[in-house]
Amino acid sequence: MSPCVQQPTMMPMSYNAALNHLQSSILHGDPAEAASLVRPKPHLSAEKQLGVYLEGYRLRLVQAVRNDYPCLGHYLGATRMNDLVAAYVEATPSCSYNLDFYPFGFGAFVRQASQDPAAHDLAVLEQAIAEIFMAPDSNPLTAAVFAQLDPETLGSMVFYPRAANRLLRLTHDVERYLAAWKKGEPELTIAPDRIHLCVLRHNNEVQRHRLEPEEYHLLENLAAGQVFGQAIEPPQANHPQDSDLFAAKVMNWLPRWVGEGFFKQSM
Repeated sequence: MSPCVQQPTMMPMSYNAALNHLQSSILHGDPAEAASLVRPKPHLSAEKQLGVYLEGYRLRLVQAVRNDYPCLGHYLGATRMNDLVAAYVEATPSCSYNLDFYPFGFGAFVRQASQDPAAHDLAVLEQAIAEIFMAPDSNPLTAAVFAQLDPETLGSMVFYPRAANRLLRLTHDVERYLAAWKKGEPELTIAPDRIHLCVLRHNNEVQRHRLEPEEYHLLENLAAGQVFGQAIEPPQANHPQDSDLFAAKVMNWLPRWVGEGFFKQSM
């Protein structure tokens, strides 16, 4: 008489394991992967029920990206934009509970996936706008900083950029294109032209400021934590014959920067 062999029994899947299995099915776009976890309905199979989640997940991500890059969508046209967004969604799972953060990587994705350098720059600009809109707030530095300010004190000062502040150096005039599109007067092309921008949130509004190249370099040095006297040396060295003119420009830039909220109050 042969021995009785006990058949192994399957252990029930834990709740966390089931959730991970379901998530994997949604991310991979394969409803069959987790169909065994779903009870079929008379007129809707388990796979079709999961298909609803698979499609809804992707539609929400697609819409989130399109909402943050509307001007890029206009420039590229529906077909090119749809293809790029769909590719981004398939390559980029959502990693945050906040859907607003999901599109922030799309600018870098466009740089890798598209051969259009103007589209790269426009995506970078719209990404900066979206990120700055969501960035934490900080109290702006006020004009009171200039009270009893002498050259020695100014030279040793550190100017801290606002948390919602980005400096951009781009090779196409996407700022002009974006401004025209917002006015309902879109231009046909984006001109190749080096531009420097400061994009920041001030008074609850995202603002875009064009900068002169030397102005940009000085702000870049200040953002790196250099004291004012050190930060001003490289751009000033580019104007050995016009040092007085450059100094006059700086004295015009500084109060404008403070008045327009470029800097935050020090710790």
